[in-house]
Amino acid sequence: MKKVFAITMLMLMLSTIATSTEFPILDKQVEIRQSHLAWIIAEQEIRMYAAIEYIHNISAGQGTAELDSLLAELHEQKGKIQTLTTHVALNTALRQLQQITSDFREELRTQMNVYQGKTLFLLNQIQTGLENNATMLSSLEDTYWTMRQTNELWIFDTRIEDAQTILITLTNRGYNTTESQEKLDEIQDERSKLEAAY
Repeated sequence: MKKVFAITMLMLMLSTIATSTEFPILDKQVEIRQSHLAWIIAEQEIRMYAAIEYIHNISAGQGTAELDSLLAELHEQKGKIQTLTTHVALNTALRQLQQITSDFREELRTQMNVYQGKTLFLLNQIQTGLENNATMLSSLEDTYWTMRQTNELWIFDTRIEDAQTILITLTNRGYNTTESQEKLDEIQDERSKLEAAY
């Protein structure tokens, strides 16, 4: 019975149930998502700028008012993201970003029809914008993957340390933790695979 209890405690410790270190772990997870969104939004901004420039050219500046407004909304959301501290808040921000992107795409389609825009020319302009900003986008991508690796390894190590502390406590209280310790050691051995995955 004590062996079963020890194994159960180990599994709980490695699950997403809140622990004394859970809030720092959540902070690390939020940081990963913020970094990812910074990269994605930067690319979306470039696409939107290029599209607006194209519509401005074919409409003599008459067709970009709503597109400019949606780009301003994107900028506002971008500024908020780095201040958010929970997954719930980030989920809300992500939904708002998706709505802005959807509205922009619909408005762009409307203006392309009104001013008889050429899709190929639009795509070429967007591609040029992405190429001109490739260094910046690559830097943001590298920042994201570096942060993801650093934070996920920190989360892994923290959960292992917490589980080890639990097993030591249980052992000191007379529980048989041999099987649980073996399982924890197996999990810990997987760290190198996690690190190599990046």
